[in-house]
Amino acid sequence: MLLVSSIRYWKNQEFNLTLSNQGKTIGTIRDEKVFEQASELVNQRMIHGSSQSDASIQFMPAFKLTSDKSGLKSTQAVCDLLIKQSNDIIDEASGLYVDGDLIGAVKSSADLRYMLQNYLNEAKGNDKDATAKFVKNVEVINGLYPISSIISTDKMQAYINGKSSAGTTYTVKEGDTLTFIAAANNMSISDLRKLNPNITESIHPGDLIQLKVAVPTLEVEVIKTISYEGTLPYSTETKKDDSKYSDYVKVLQEGVDGKQYCVDRVHYINGIEVSRESVKRTVTKQPISKIVLTGTKKRPVNEKGVASGKFMWPVPSLHMITSTFGSRWGAFHKGIDISGSGAYGKVIVAADGGVVTLAGWNDGYGKCVIINHGNGKKTLYGHCSSLLVSAGQAVSRGQAIARVGSTGDSIGPHLHFEVIVGGSHVNPRNYVS
Repeated sequence: MLLVSSIRYWKNQEFNLTLSNQGKTIGTIRDEKVFEQASELVNQRMIHGSSQSDASIQFMPAFKLTSDKSGLKSTQAVCDLLIKQSNDIIDEASGLYVDGDLIGAVKSSADLRYMLQNYLNEAKGNDKDATAKFVKNVEVINGLYPISSIISTDKMQAYINGKSSAGTTYTVKEGDTLTFIAAANNMSISDLRKLNPNITESIHPGDLIQLKVAVPTLEVEVIKTISYEGTLPYSTETKKDDSKYSDYVKVLQEGVDGKQYCVDRVHYINGIEVSRESVKRTVTKQPISKIVLTGTKKRPVNEKGVASGKFMWPVPSLHMITSTFGSRWGAFHKGIDISGSGAYGKVIVAADGGVVTLAGWNDGYGKCVIINHGNGKKTLYGHCSSLLVSAGQAVSRGQAIARVGSTGDSIGPHLHFEVIVGGSHVNPRNYVS
């Protein structure tokens, strides 16, 4: 029974270690890991900023089991006691650690903490409600440090306010675009806009574009809650009309965006927005839906007088464009000119089905055909040598309507082809190819 009781007693005991170094007692610690971590801290402190080869301390630890649970030494306390046993010149100071690495120590803990807090306050700007924190793990640890590790407050301030890498800018040149600048610097347009939040598509020679911001030694994340009036996009409602063809579209009611009061929580790192999350949305003005009427009836294929909704090339045997749509010779050229080898007399076809509204002489255009396609679109065929249709005639897509000529204001056989949408001339190349 005595043996069993003894076993049970010692089995339930929790043992610690009494640590000695070079024959001198340090104190009671939980386990050997405490000593290992403390010795690493000692060597880091002792060699920091020192060129001495013997700056590190040699340890001769000894451990003894003990059941004493009182007065367990922390890693920092063991570190300080080990340094006291050294022969180096040491002093009380406050060390700055960044992600576990000692940057340096200063005499005044209050000065160091003030510099760090002031740096965070400056990052917040005028927003008193913002929060700021260091991206890396920044710690201030008070303890014993060798003189070689202790620096002036000015040097510590210079480190805290310093930059780990410089910024880069680009001066816009003639002909530059945002897309070109981003591609030339292996950036996306979105990244370029994040670095230049005030930039617009309209850039001018001499403008400075930020390509890379200077990265601070101590990066700071700032979280701000911002409010603003945002747009509430309108929706589009489609109504069907079985009596209209499928290419028929009519806006019955224009859409109007609504307004909403927005509250967002925005995260910035080094002054650049990296993410945001919606906190609150309150509608202040309801949007007005856009209502569109569309046809559902399928158009018959090549029915005379009925448009298919798609234009074809008007001269199947000629494919050379000799004059484009736009400014020409001090005037505006309303269509495209189509010609090629042996152009005279080639067949001209209707680009789409419709009704001929003009088949005759038209000043400037010479012999001319105009077709109304009944869906807000018209086409014009000018400078013809002969006409194969008459006004009022219904024609189908691809039907021969005239032959290429050089009548009217023309200096050679070609077809002058125009596309008119809603009464305005548009570039035919957007409709035929």
